[in-house]
Amino acid sequence: TSGNTSNDNNTPLLRDPNVRAAPSAPTKLIIAVPRAIAAINLHTLQAQIVLAADFAAGAKAYDGRRYAEAFAAWHALAKAGDVRAQVAVAGMYRFGEGRAIDVRVAARWYRRAADAGDPIAQLNYAEMLERGIGMRRDRAAALRWYRKAAD
Repeated sequence: TSGNTSNDNNTPLLRDPNVRAAPSAPTKLIIAVPRAIAAINLHTLQAQIVLAADFAAGAKAYDGRRYAEAFAAWHALAKAGDVRAQVAVAGMYRFGEGRAIDVRVAARWYRRAADAGDPIAQLNYAEMLERGIGMRRDRAAALRWYRKAAD
């Protein structure tokens, strides 16, 4: 009878304060959504910390002229979408640091980072377009990328 408000005679019954009604579906959703968002935010923050640490490890290797080690760290990050790593990998391909020079691959990495809004990548991609490095020369497209980089 706990939790009931009346019996068969329509007389009110006392509610047991120790018995909780099961939450409704909307209530469960209201509780579950913020918890899920908090878990996602925590996971995202943890991933950002790991990515920052991995990028820093690559930078330390690069500064120590251990280019193969730097490339390995940054390439994994670049493939995962880290824009800083994409710019770094592009530079390594462009100038042959720890790899053979491959200006076409460099241009592709600069373009990915440029599309993501990185102004350094936009500037480098524009220069490569203007000069025809790794791709067909296109001064009109280069000018558009220079403008994006300047904004």
